[in-house]
Amino acid sequence: MGKIVKKILFEDSWQLGSNESWFSEMAASGLHLKSIGRLFAVFEKGEPTQTKYQVALLDEKPSQQEIAHCRAGGWQLAANRGKFYFFSSEESGSALESYIDFKKQKETVCKLERQLRKNLIVISVIMLIFLGMMCSVLFLTDRLFLSMVKGGIIQQILLVIVELYVFYTVVRNYMWAYKLKKTFLENKPLSYKARGKLHRLINGIAALLFLSITVFMVFAPIMQMVKSKNNTLPEAKTDLPIIRLIEVEQNPDLKRKIGYNNRGVDWHNRVSYDWSILAPIQLKIDEQGIVSNEMWEDNSGVYSPSIHTQFYQLAFNKMTDGFLQDLMKQYLYDPDITPKEIKHPAFDQIYITSEDTKKQIFASWDNKVIYIRYYGNKDVEHIISTISKMP
Repeated sequence: MGKIVKKILFEDSWQLGSNESWFSEMAASGLHLKSIGRLFAVFEKGEPTQTKYQVALLDEKPSQQEIAHCRAGGWQLAANRGKFYFFSSEESGSALESYIDFKKQKETVCKLERQLRKNLIVISVIMLIFLGMMCSVLFLTDRLFLSMVKGGIIQQILLVIVELYVFYTVVRNYMWAYKLKKTFLENKPLSYKARGKLHRLINGIAALLFLSITVFMVFAPIMQMVKSKNNTLPEAKTDLPIIRLIEVEQNPDLKRKIGYNNRGVDWHNRVSYDWSILAPIQLKIDEQGIVSNEMWEDNSGVYSPSIHTQFYQLAFNKMTDGFLQDLMKQYLYDPDITPKEIKHPAFDQIYITSEDTKKQIFASWDNKVIYIRYYGNKDVEHIISTISKMP
């Protein structure tokens, strides 16, 4: 017994001519077909031969008598994949149809065509519903860039591409079955074009591309879960691209105000990490302090300033403008409040709002976007000056 070699099947069973010509090419290189699985064709290494392959569509495995009849005509049963039985011959004798029951093949093809037709109708309805849902996600949102970065919309777009490819293969296979059925109903011999290496190469590249997309869709959420974490923000200085509350307040009496603690994380003083393909660096930071010897200006209580920061490093500079606008839509709830755009040499764009003790800043530079929401007595110009010195 020769060495066993496995080759990836880039064609499905309905690509009759392509599969037959590929198996013949493998035989010419010394690889002879032994079995066919879902993903691989198994070959045995031997001497190169000029072997012809032909497929028969049968509902059941040929009987020993039928196999013996084919063998007498120079045809050997090499392998099968479901109802597709591949015969091989090293002789240039009669076609396989001379030895296979025409009526059995006709019944099998008609049965397969009916089954594929039902599948096509069901899948078409499912695809219409699926595309309608995806279109609503893509086109009805007014925060497309935010959805692309945070809402997994890239995975959804890739899912649409993969599903369209699957739908295309279902339609293509049904058309093959329909043509074969028509051929049998007209009592004509099987006739189809043998596909060459270029056709198989294109199909192979397409299959690998969609396989890569599928793998990415599986591992992207896993990567996101691995990268996502929450930690208590250290009181000491960090190298995070943020400004600290002490840098804004510049008050030695400012102390950290301890908040709600869950799983070892102080959620009033925390840093959250996230990841996506379009924003590989995402940070959310909360910090809250208290100055025991100072009151709010309205005497409502002890002065307790806080700052919330979101920082995004995007994969593409072209996304920053759209993403910045989406962030403003997300966090400017009051329609009466209009953000004011100002000019600053450290930023490409910067917008501010100021309502009593609440100040909000939206800024971008290069491929970075930052959003800051501050509650305290410092003015917004002071905060912007502090941001511009951020590492």
